[in-house]
Amino acid sequence: MVKSVKLKMILLGDAYSGKTSIMNRYFNNVFEHDSKSTIGVDFFKTTLQKNDTNYSIFIWDTSGQEKFNSIIKSYYRNMTVAILVFDLSNKESIFNIQDWLNSINMYCHKDIIIYLVGNKCDKEITIDYEFVDELCRNNNIIFLEVSARNNININRLIDTIMNNIDTQISNCVLKPNNFNGLTMKESFNFNETYYKKKKKNCCTIL
Repeated sequence: MVKSVKLKMILLGDAYSGKTSIMNRYFNNVFEHDSKSTIGVDFFKTTLQKNDTNYSIFIWDTSGQEKFNSIIKSYYRNMTVAILVFDLSNKESIFNIQDWLNSINMYCHKDIIIYLVGNKCDKEITIDYEFVDELCRNNNIIFLEVSARNNININRLIDTIMNNIDTQISNCVLKPNNFNGLTMKESFNFNETYYKKKKKNCCTIL
């Protein structure tokens, strides 16, 4: 039995925290030193296979600029995963994560899976890790550090998310519903070689 699963992710966080840079590094293996802030929402899509499941992943990369908030809020609904990105070299960036969490609690479904991503680990880190640990404990969040510039842990980020989702689906912890952006279809995987051999060896009795 082969499963085909579609799921949705959304990237949230302050402007210039590196959300688009993370996506460009993962999808295109490039880093733009003079990248511009996202206008509204960008869209990425990829496919991955885990065990016997084919995943189609749809990712919405949102702007961190306040003037686009009214547009972005319409994308919060029906998301499987929210990825909150902040700048490890900007101590104010992590404090604003609580505002993004408040928006998730207001506009997303209650079972959304949340990841906290500290970008720019290649720079001087100025954030308070005790604050990060407390934030993660209180909100049941998984925390990872990455660098889009130096390509550190970018693939690991997506692998960690997808391994977690695959495990939850396999254990029936995560199931499709009308709110979590998850759809699933199962199909039989016929052994074509075996089928042709059986067809060739069969005979007709008159």
